[in-house]
Amino acid sequence: MKNKKTLIISSVCILILIGVFFSIYYYFVFRNTSIYNKTVKNYIIKINKINNDVNTYSSNGDLDITKINSELSKNVIEPLVNHKNNILKLNPPEKYKARQKYLVDGLENNIMIYKQAFTIINNANNMNLNKSLEDLKSYRDKTDSNYSLAKGEAFDIQFPPTLNTFIDTVLSFGNKSLEKQTQLKIKEAQNVQFKNSVEIAKNKLEDLLNKNSYVDNISRIREENRIFEPVLESIKKDKETLSDIFISLSEIPIPEDKNNIFSTLQSILKDYSVYLQTLNDTLESENNSENTGIFIKKSFENSYTENEKNLENIKNKFNKFKDSLKNI
Repeated sequence: MKNKKTLIISSVCILILIGVFFSIYYYFVFRNTSIYNKTVKNYIIKINKINNDVNTYSSNGDLDITKINSELSKNVIEPLVNHKNNILKLNPPEKYKARQKYLVDGLENNIMIYKQAFTIINNANNMNLNKSLEDLKSYRDKTDSNYSLAKGEAFDIQFPPTLNTFIDTVLSFGNKSLEKQTQLKIKEAQNVQFKNSVEIAKNKLEDLLNKNSYVDNISRIREENRIFEPVLESIKKDKETLSDIFISLSEIPIPEDKNNIFSTLQSILKDYSVYLQTLNDTLESENNSENTGIFIKKSFENSYTENEKNLENIKNKFNKFKDSLKNI
């Protein structure tokens, strides 16, 4: 009987001890969970506030670049990095380990959103800008996905509309910069094409202007055999060369800041075209004329002399034009 009583007392004591143990265990577990929940919730509130307040860095669809450069790193990126590091120091209860991992992964991509935005804004002429924009979209998707997976008890992490709007504004800024890059490339290509075409035209025209004097040849032939056909054929070839120059120039785009250069070249070419046509008409008239009297000869000579004066003016104009090409 005594042994039975002792056994009962021992059993009761053991049960009490077990009860006390589990009470203490669950007390500390609950307490630790409560402390963890409160701590992580506090960090999440701060993270949500930072992301909500990002609308202060843009207005009416435009970025406040001055404010971004002066405040984004200090007031957004650095605090988020600190919150992430502090969360990593926490020892989450087993049931929250997966949520904390999603939270940290989302926060890392959240931080990268702002870092990438800063890079895009300050490197608008970067040749890899398109990739930077795609990376920003990827960071947004990963942040949103991880925050959604983390969301739950004590994890009221948000991907607010203000953050989405900020990202869209940065993407819009980047796309406009890409358009400017494209336009700049087109402009540069046009400038190169224009410069090369003008250089070719200049060289061809210079060759024409530096040929032997037609008037001297005409005077010599007049005194010899009066066979002007070779000279007329040479003038015809020059006119064809000149026509080719006109055609080649008509096929090129003209940069806005090069209109004066193009107009000057066109003017010189037209003047030289008039010179060749006048020379050709006068020489044909002389070639078809049977009257070799002094008066007729004098009339042709006066026409040639006047045309030569025009040629000198063309050459002077051309030399000034060549000097202006040094600046393109």
